[in-house]
Amino acid sequence: MTQEIYISALDWLGRGFTLLPIVPGTKYIARGFGLAMDRVLDQRRAAEYFRDSSVRWNLAVVAPAGTHILDFDDWDLYLRWLKFVKPFDDSMTRTYTELTPSGGVHVFLAGEVPPGYRCRKGCEIKRHSLVAPSVLSSGRYEVFADLPIYHGSLDAVFYFLREPCTDQSIPLLPKPGTRIFPAGKIDQIKARFPIVEMFKSYYPKVTLKQRGVFYNCLCPFHADKYPSFWLNSKLNIFGCHTCKARGDVINLYALIRDINNEQAIEDLMAYAF
Repeated sequence: MTQEIYISALDWLGRGFTLLPIVPGTKYIARGFGLAMDRVLDQRRAAEYFRDSSVRWNLAVVAPAGTHILDFDDWDLYLRWLKFVKPFDDSMTRTYTELTPSGGVHVFLAGEVPPGYRCRKGCEIKRHSLVAPSVLSSGRYEVFADLPIYHGSLDAVFYFLREPCTDQSIPLLPKPGTRIFPAGKIDQIKARFPIVEMFKSYYPKVTLKQRGVFYNCLCPFHADKYPSFWLNSKLNIFGCHTCKARGDVINLYALIRDINNEQAIEDLMAYAF
């Protein structure tokens, strides 16, 4: 854990973020540190707190000017936001993202925020937050998309998240020849097949280590030396920090069976209905 947190601290310094030591197992900033107080600004102090210290601090980051952290408390709102912004700029949906122990999502973006802007219920704009691999009593922060932080126009982001919002999503057109499945059926598939149970049924000999809603193990999809694969039982999703595989229970089934997502949906629909 100490080595993990130190590597993460160095990564964040490299992105231009400053760091805050957080009391182990909590969200409380260590005494003497804060947004308007002391922060960890360089590798030497990062080593002092996150590598050489006898205390296993949690790690929080403070975003540099122009970078923002969208804190989604509502997973469904996050998915609707993804669907809305995708037609405007698909690269916006492929930015550094983490999952929180409570089932929320932290999305890191760089760009301008409209003056006096207020987010709708279910999302906040933050300047600092805990990051992986920090651990709370409810579980551990996990990297969901280990990608560069998006930098560009955030107009679509804040149009959707403004308060109040009509929440009128823009429909996405499927690729020619793509079979369209009823959205209700897909939702039922995801509800019918718990991702942890599916994983266990195909990999019964793999040991899963549970931390709240997260389960970790060696990744079955590449030669893994460190447990970089994770499952989230609450959101029914998975990911790997190393090979970057990620998705929901349908994507996992497709990966296990080496088939495309359409075939996976057909198979799972046959099992479920």
